[in-house]
This record gives sequence, C-alpha cells and structure tokens, in this order.
Amino acid sequence: MESALNKKIICSGKDEIKVFSQYDISYCQADSGYVNIVLRDGSSCLKSQTLNALAHELDQFQFVRVSQSFLINSLLIDVIDKKKKLIHLRCGATIPFSIGVKNLMNLLSLAFSSN
Repeated sequence: MESALNKKIICSGKDEIKVFSQYDISYCQADSGYVNIVLRDGSSCLKSQTLNALAHELDQFQFVRVSQSFLINSLLIDVIDKKKKLIHLRCGATIPFSIGVKNLMNLLSLAFSSN
C-alpha cells in the first residue's frame, strides 16, 4: 500500500500520460466534469474526474478547497488578500476564494499544524 507521502497521481492526456507526486501540484481547477491540475513547474494536465473526487485522493490537510472550483496546495500560499478574496500562490497564480476568511484560516491552521 502506498503511503500518503508517496501518493502518485496519473493524468492521461491525448498524447501522453503524466505521473507525478501530489506534492508537485500547485492547484486544481474544476472544468465541467474534468479537473485542470497545475503543477509547480507551470505545466498542467486535464484529468477526467470531478474536483471533489480528486480532493478525496489528495492529502486532506495539505490541499484546501477554497471555492466550488478551486483546490489549492496550502504549502504554496504566499499572500491572502482578505479584501479582494484572492490567494496568491508562490507559482504566480492568483486564486479567488469564496469561503469565509474565518473558515479559511481554520482550514489553514489545520493544514499547517499537521505538517
């Protein structure tokens, strides 16, 4: 059985199959029954799966669902703009969040205390 630390994600595209660690993921964005997975190196892949299903596969403390459409790697958060409700990630992406700031802080507190 594979440990959570070594959990691999398989993403099959038109021309290639990508295999990567969950820790290589910057964020995931829902896209009509698919998930666009953006990796730390800037590459991405489209996986035939719902965001909810993928969230259950990933480390529940490291990955935080910040809206209906986005799941982020909490270890890559750089700045949270509470007024504009935006999260800036170290990879340069800006992700909108719709959950309450207090709820977000609670989720991040859990994420950071588990790592």
